Amino acid sequence: MVCVLPVKAWLSFIGFFLRQSSIQPYRYCQVVLLNILSYVVVCVANHFFSSTLLSGSRLRQDDSPPRIVEHPSDLIVSKGEPATLNCKAEGRPAPTVEWYKDGERVETDRDNPRSHRMLLPSGSLFFLRIVHGRRSKPDDGSYVCVARNYLGEAVSRNASLEVACKSHNYLFYG
Repeated sequence: MVCVLPVKAWLSFIGFFLRQSSIQPYRYCQVVLLNILSYVVVCVANHFFSSTLLSGSRLRQDDSPPRIVEHPSDLIVSKGEPATLNCKAEGRPAPTVEWYKDGERVETDRDNPRSHRMLLPSGSLFFLRIVHGRRSKPDDGSYVCVARNYLGEAVSRNASLEVACKSHNYLFYG
């Protein structure tokens, strides 16, 4: 039997399989370059691995890649106030969620317990207070949430967070 899977899925599956079993699951594997940006791993598997793969005892048929079911929305928030950027993802196994601001990964309380940003169990990003100043990296910017499991990843739509500044009873954005 020949199995052709995307490299990420194949490596994740092989890693899972090897953790669950002490046997060598394949006889021969080769990376095939399809074009400059994509490739696959082609493996000729032994009989045990083939029957396990087909029966679904290791790779469950109801597993699914992540998808974003609630995208974040644009926010305008006053400095020092709390805020939440919502994101909800589904998939099986349940995907992990990470946030990115202007292309860089956002540090949350899971990375640094002293962070003013919290990753909620739902996948939403909660700000204890919006930071906007010279002493620390400001929170305003463009955010996306990324949900991942071993079958792939899903990226939300962009959401902008803008900080409203009060000046002489008028509200300015900046």
